[in-house]
Amino acid sequence: MKEKPTPISADPNALTISEQDLPHQAGRPDKHHENYQPLPATQVETSIQRQLEARSKELADLRAESQTLLRQFGDLYDLVPIGYFTLTRNGTIRQANFTGARLLGAERNSLKGGRFGSFVSRETRPIFNTFLEEAGTEGHKCEIAILKEGEPPAWVQLEAGISQDGQELRMVAVDIGARKLAEQALNAERELFKKCFYASPITQLLIKLPERTIIDVNPAFEQAFGYSRTEMIGRSISEFNLWADASERQRVVEVLHATGQVQGYEFSFLTKSGGTGYGVFS
Repeated sequence: MKEKPTPISADPNALTISEQDLPHQAGRPDKHHENYQPLPATQVETSIQRQLEARSKELADLRAESQTLLRQFGDLYDLVPIGYFTLTRNGTIRQANFTGARLLGAERNSLKGGRFGSFVSRETRPIFNTFLEEAGTEGHKCEIAILKEGEPPAWVQLEAGISQDGQELRMVAVDIGARKLAEQALNAERELFKKCFYASPITQLLIKLPERTIIDVNPAFEQAFGYSRTEMIGRSISEFNLWADASERQRVVEVLHATGQVQGYEFSFLTKSGGTGYGVFS
């Protein structure tokens, strides 16, 4: 059985290289051959040194590349405009990026060990607690208000996944303040419209086109036509015989198709009881 070559030790923390690994050994007799002559020690040492230098350069290049990637990842983690948090399962903060700290209105270094829930408004804290319990559920998100001293509540949307060992949450926090302000403005406009719509002394009804489905009618309409709001909403306008003269209705439809609006068109209408009334269509 052929004996294995004995490795020549170099740096104990680096590689071990046997004489057969040296590049100039090709074609030389095996050490067990009768014509085998060992290389001079200086030549062996020089060859080992070159091998070690080549391997060291490879390791240095790999180390430099890994450090570059770590810096790039660090920049991405810290500077991305989304808050990143690592939490324990009970909501204790273990790590946060700069954007996350800014969302909470706190210094990044002061967050570690604190409870994320302490930044959540009292009104939305139950939502956050449920989010913690159900974190990791596919598609599970929540919207909460963050309290900052001297500032109005900041709205954020949270989404989290569970680490492989199940002990931590990887949570993303997105600032949705602009969207919330837009929603609030839209809701305020809707409320104002509803107040004007229901309080108006002018008969009004809302119809969804092209289905011609009745969305709503105001009290003035109910009083003038005799139909209740509940019996009209959700039904087609064509189910109600509101026009005393069908030709007037056709003219209104033609004008609407041609110009997109009708202003000040006088017409006669029928009430639920069969009576006739007169009005101006706009």
